[in-house]
Amino acid sequence: MSNRTWLYIALGSALVFVIAAIVLFADNKAEVITMIISGAVAVLAANASGKAKIKELDLRTSSRR
Repeated sequence: MSNRTWLYIALGSALVFVIAAIVLFADNKAEVITMIISGAVAVLAANASGKAKIKELDLRTSSRR
């Protein structure tokens, strides 16, 4: 999968998480803001993790050649 695909997967899962958290648990604005920030951090972390995994796999396949 490409980097863009990983980003879309991370964005989708973070969006589902944030919407579910807001609907189920948010009682005030501070909680909503905190949940949105944590969702954004989750997206960035998942994207960075996906890129690192892709680079690792690329290095493994290039060393076999």
